[in-house]
Amino acid sequence: MANNYSDMKATKESRSDKLKEIAKSSGSNKSSGNGKSSNKTTRVIKKSTQRKAKREIKKVFSMMGLGWIIVVLCLVVGLVGGFFTTKYICRFDTYEMVAYENGEHDIIIGENEDVKIYQELGVKCIAFGKDCSSKYTVEYFYRNDLTKDEVKVDKVDPATEGIYYAVYTAPSVKYKKTVKLIRNIIVTKGEAE
Repeated sequence: MANNYSDMKATKESRSDKLKEIAKSSGSNKSSGNGKSSNKTTRVIKKSTQRKAKREIKKVFSMMGLGWIIVVLCLVVGLVGGFFTTKYICRFDTYEMVAYENGEHDIIIGENEDVKIYQELGVKCIAFGKDCSSKYTVEYFYRNDLTKDEVKVDKVDPATEGIYYAVYTAPSVKYKKTVKLIRNIIVTKGEAE
């Protein structure tokens, strides 16, 4: 009776060990005896194997999760670093028309004016730390008065009275979406004396 009582008091581990021993012995001797106990032991073995597999999969995924966190963290640090590096490199970038001696961008030309002949000053363009001011394109438009439409011309003619517009296009991709810069050139006739 005491022997029976100690068997009943056995822990889970000792019971599972006994089931494994039974499964091994039934595996070698398949034709012998009780089908119920062998089914029970195989189910227990399957469950323990499945638990181990799940634990291993969780371990692998937790390691992968750590890897993904590291990858995302490196990506974020790279983007932030690239943003601030670009800001530093581009701190002196500019795109503007070169001003005349009086500080104005627009100019009045005529016999009675300080400027007699138009001289193209161009634009100052620095993009990503590189000076590309010499690569701008300029188109000229002319209108006789404000009621007329503009007409494209090749250059500013100081002998023809009217309003000219110099339209500058950026030489750099950085400023392509910027509104084009426009210089007003007003040509006046000299007054008769």
